[in-house]
Amino acid sequence: MHPAIHPRVAQLDLSYVLTRLVEEGMSAEEAAEAVDQHRKLLTIALANPGVPVAPSEMMDRAIHAHVAHTRLWREQCADLTDGGHIDHDPTVVPGMPELADGWAVTCAEMRARFGLDLAGAAATCVLQALPATCVLTAAPATCVLRVVHA
Repeated sequence: MHPAIHPRVAQLDLSYVLTRLVEEGMSAEEAAEAVDQHRKLLTIALANPGVPVAPSEMMDRAIHAHVAHTRLWREQCADLTDGGHIDHDPTVVPGMPELADGWAVTCAEMRARFGLDLAGAAATCVLQALPATCVLTAAPATCVLRVVHA
């Protein structure tokens, strides 16, 4: 794993993502590369809070596999952002300035942090790391809800 990957990102268990990518038809080597690039993109998102970053198609496939396990995505993103979240916005499409801007950030950061040139790749959507907007305090349960069918 590249030493510039954020320590919290490096510690994520992404075995589910790897397995899902292989199940979706990627070779084991392609899936491993997609997960590696996904870790790099998460690192860039964390280093640029509030700034949209745009993944390549390979990164986006890993993101979609990660997001598909909603609990895992939600919990891991909350851990990475100290209670915040990382939004995935697939409605940002080619031709929109936000996509071009996010892709410029991704390309520059990939080159500067990881020595990775994304020439020839294209952005597909945007990710944005956002800080927590409130503090949650765990408290003991005060009731139990139960679904009762008549």
